[in-house]
Amino acid sequence: LESFIPAIPLLIFHEWVKPYKRGFYCDDETIRYPYRDSTVSRQMLIVIGLLIPTALILATEIFRTLAWERKCADQFKTYHLKQYHVHRLIVRLYCFIGYFFLGVCFNQLMVDIAKYTIGRQRPHFMDVCRPNIGYTECKDPDVYITNFTCTGSNKYLIHESQLSFYSGHSAFSFYGAWFTSESYVIC
Repeated sequence: LESFIPAIPLLIFHEWVKPYKRGFYCDDETIRYPYRDSTVSRQMLIVIGLLIPTALILATEIFRTLAWERKCADQFKTYHLKQYHVHRLIVRLYCFIGYFFLGVCFNQLMVDIAKYTIGRQRPHFMDVCRPNIGYTECKDPDVYITNFTCTGSNKYLIHESQLSFYSGHSAFSFYGAWFTSESYVIC
């Protein structure tokens, strides 16, 4: 149960918090691209970003236990849970994989806080949102439009179209690579 506590703020963000509704200039070409599905899907990113570091930690700890710690096992602390002896490998896996997943939750929380407070539109914002003002014709390109209603049909894509900066894919990938190469390997 304690392992899921860091995920509670993420659930709150995704269920109850709305992104900041930023305005736009109707002639802004950076938000007028056609919608395209992500090149790297969220599911693929999660599977690769979680499985590769977890597999590397698992392989390293098994190797460490078999090749190194076996020679000097009497020098290490023993662990017990109630009346049961817990192997050092299990404790190390729980710690390192637990730290990794805690960092994943914290990283995602920081990404969500930034995205929801900044509210920068994605490049396909106009295509997905189809605002009732400034979408089909741009009468006055110097007017910053803040009072608009999205008329697009896909509410999920409209919501996501307001969460551009900064890249969650990049932040997640960087954290996985950093934890695996720097934080974990140094330990």
